Amino acid sequence: MRVLGCRITFSALNEPMGIPFSFECTLEGGGVKGFGDVLKVALDSAETLSRAAGLRLEVASFSGWEYLGGRFNLYSFDLSYEGRPAGLLRVVESGGYPVNVTGVLTGIAEAASDRLSEARARPVEEGYNLGIVTLDKPSTPPGDPPPGQKYIRDFVIYAVEGIQEVGEG
Repeated sequence: MRVLGCRITFSALNEPMGIPFSFECTLEGGGVKGFGDVLKVALDSAETLSRAAGLRLEVASFSGWEYLGGRFNLYSFDLSYEGRPAGLLRVVESGGYPVNVTGVLTGIAEAASDRLSEARARPVEEGYNLGIVTLDKPSTPPGDPPPGQKYIRDFVIYAVEGIQEVGEG
């Protein structure tokens, strides 16, 4: 399993709490057989995130585990920069596969990095990131679904480097 990339965005909603940036990292392949694999995902994500942010972030400690919704394991790690708290990284796993890496970065991280200051205007990225788009579907499906299939209301489409724009003409 490997980290394809990370995207850091400014969050006006989180800024008053001292965590002005949120991030998401895209993963590819591999399974999770134990905590060692989860830790490797966290360490690899912190390394990719460091390149995106333009500073050396470290996984300082494991801060907790939660079981969500009956099928997701959420592992939380504290991030640090030069020994100071710099954020929180979370690895989401389900059924032995890493689903997502997401988290927040503090104002301390921004003060140490020119690239994060740039993220206030536009996302800062490293590597490849999957774009997420939800499509509107009718509230009632037309007719009966084919045998063995069912309708899915708000499904998600993932695309490397975002969804392409389609121009007229």
